[in-house]
Amino acid sequence: MATSSVQFFRTIGGAIAVAALGAVLNERLASRAGPDVDPNVALSPELRDSVPADALASLRESLAAGLHSVYVIMAVIATLGFLIALLFPRGTARSHAHREAE
Repeated sequence: MATSSVQFFRTIGGAIAVAALGAVLNERLASRAGPDVDPNVALSPELRDSVPADALASLRESLAAGLHSVYVIMAVIATLGFLIALLFPRGTARSHAHREAE
């Protein structure tokens, strides 16, 4: 039962994190690139060739800034997770159960 709960919450947490960080990336792209630039242009080789070099450079900078924000957020979340893990009691579950029984 505990193993399935761990897997379930890991899956839910991953889905929520991907959605939230994807929203952050999209917001950063939209705010920096402007309303007249389609961010999908950078992902498609066919469309990329039809875009002027300065617009493509601006789009790449916007993508880099958005990814930077996502990585900073993930670093903060990972650091918080590590610090919370340090607060967990040390030892095995049996040693804790044995101490509580006494």
